[in-house]
Amino acid sequence: MRGQVRGRSGRLVSLAVPVYAELLSGVIASVIGALWVAGLGGAAVAAVTLAGTVENLLLGLVLVVASGTSVGISRALGAGDRAEAARTARAAVRLCVAGSTVLAVPGFLLRDRLAGAFLDGEAAAHAAEYFTVAFPAFALFFGQRVADELFKGAGDTRTPMRIALLSNALLLLLDPLLILGAGPLPALGVPGAALALALSRSIALGVTLRLRCGPRRPAGPLAGPESGPRTGPQPGSQPGPKPGAQSGPQPRDADGTGGVGAAAVRILRAGAPFGLDFTARMAVGTAQLGLVAGFGVAAVAGYGLGYRVLLVVTMAFYALRQAAAIEAARLAGAGEGAALRALHRATGRLAALLGSVAATLSVTLAGPLSALLTEDRAVAAQSAGFLRASALHLVPYALVVALGGVHQAAGAGSRSVVSVLLGLGAQLAASATLSGPLGVSGCGSVRRWARPCSSRCSPPSRGPGVHARRAGTCARVGTMAFSPDGRPIPPPHAAERAMLEAWLDFQRATLVRKVDGLDDRQVRLAAVPPSTMTLLGLVQHLTEVERNWHQRVFAGREAPRVHGADNADGFGLDPERGMAEALAAWRAEVDRGRELIADEPLEAVGPLPAHAASVLGADTVSLRWILIHLIEEYARHNGHADLIRENIDGVTGV
Repeated sequence: MRGQVRGRSGRLVSLAVPVYAELLSGVIASVIGALWVAGLGGAAVAAVTLAGTVENLLLGLVLVVASGTSVGISRALGAGDRAEAARTARAAVRLCVAGSTVLAVPGFLLRDRLAGAFLDGEAAAHAAEYFTVAFPAFALFFGQRVADELFKGAGDTRTPMRIALLSNALLLLLDPLLILGAGPLPALGVPGAALALALSRSIALGVTLRLRCGPRRPAGPLAGPESGPRTGPQPGSQPGPKPGAQSGPQPRDADGTGGVGAAAVRILRAGAPFGLDFTARMAVGTAQLGLVAGFGVAAVAGYGLGYRVLLVVTMAFYALRQAAAIEAARLAGAGEGAALRALHRATGRLAALLGSVAATLSVTLAGPLSALLTEDRAVAAQSAGFLRASALHLVPYALVVALGGVHQAAGAGSRSVVSVLLGLGAQLAASATLSGPLGVSGCGSVRRWARPCSSRCSPPSRGPGVHARRAGTCARVGTMAFSPDGRPIPPPHAAERAMLEAWLDFQRATLVRKVDGLDDRQVRLAAVPPSTMTLLGLVQHLTEVERNWHQRVFAGREAPRVHGADNADGFGLDPERGMAEALAAWRAEVDRGRELIADEPLEAVGPLPAHAASVLGADTVSLRWILIHLIEEYARHNGHADLIRENIDGVTGV
């Protein structure tokens, strides 16, 4: 038995190492690509982040087909049933075509609504542009995943690794060319990022199809491009299926549509556990990020940094899972019960070893790695604390993930999914509980997922880019806490810069809430005589305020008045210009202001105009002073807006 376990361990390592290299190359390419997009500003980063989140959610569905394909093919080849392997391959292609159509067509048609559901203004427009390219190209993503699994099911994990390295190398080359432009190539911005991804995937998929269908391919539908058919014994395996071994229920019609349809059902059943596992972990990860947000920007940044460092080691767990699933399916198809048990032991031992190494590295390198990756001491401290605390669960995490591959291939995947869901529920509960005393080290940062609002709450209403929420509770979405009316709540604990920016964003959102739901006549009403102030005039005035302090004062730019030289303060109304136009101009100025100050310290200064310098007795003013002044300016005018809105339709409490 010991010899068998050692043999299975070697086989697992030979399968898993290329898978790990494949996964790691994808992470590296995405990180570098994000740096190119970051140069386009915050709105572009938000758009591409949303697109990546949507693709990760869709990946859960793709993995159902992809992992089910490799398991089905490996089981069929283990049983020596090439006809069933061919049926599985044809069924996978059909599922890929159907799945791509079902997911991509609605996504393309609803791209504007999808972008607007999570973002607004310039960021939403960028996201819609990205989706315009990404959804039609989704079939490339789906097709490549399925094609990779055809190779893996036949025991070849090296070819998918080479294809991934090619694709990611092309992406590294195309990203700067298409995003920023070079020579005759125009700068395409956010759509360029989507186009670069689509082109790299199309070339990689073309190479994959050439390898599978080219003249070097040996006879048989599943032969590898270099090593020939993988239907015989594999290293460390028994020499083929035992007499009378069963390879699973056979379709009624081995060559007809019924047979392919039955194979498609088997693919979905075999792949569902992995797809559900991935989707559940994504959901819990998003929930944990929401918990972390309560401790402010430094906590969120530290959590994100630590999570990415941890991802490098935890990807090894998933590489081992894929290898275990491939090998276990082959042995199950061959009816090799003893070998399957030896594989289970070998997988457990390797997983325990990987988890132990990962835990040791997390403890010993947490501080040095965090300090190397960021100069912000607060962020580095949060990251190091998260990594050290994570070491406690890495061994059981590795065991659950890796052994899940064996269970999936052996037909016991449903029980594995139930245990994962129970574990994730316990993890989320523990995160919420431990976040109080331990902060980010407790993998969370609030004591409850929803808590009573301390302020008076108005009825739930549709806010800009935010869904209506249940009255009386504060909800958390992504990395931000929200009040019931959709405003972002400033964190109770944060660094000075984060606190100032959070309160300014809260005041900005309050302004938008005060003008929401009114018609053109109402926003032009001077409802608190003798004042002539209107809600439309207030939005226009604060647009001028944003431009003045960010562009003219801090950046020292010569920026003209937004609403014309004869309407310097913005309170004057134009009959041809309504609230929609005013809010669009206001959001544009807010976005420009954020970009201008993004990388500047609070001590940075900007030149004051002569009349302001004479009042303040100084020639310059600091960014800290500007942010505090903007908070005060918005708070004062939001008080005006509150009185005006109450006199218009009686709405109060915002």
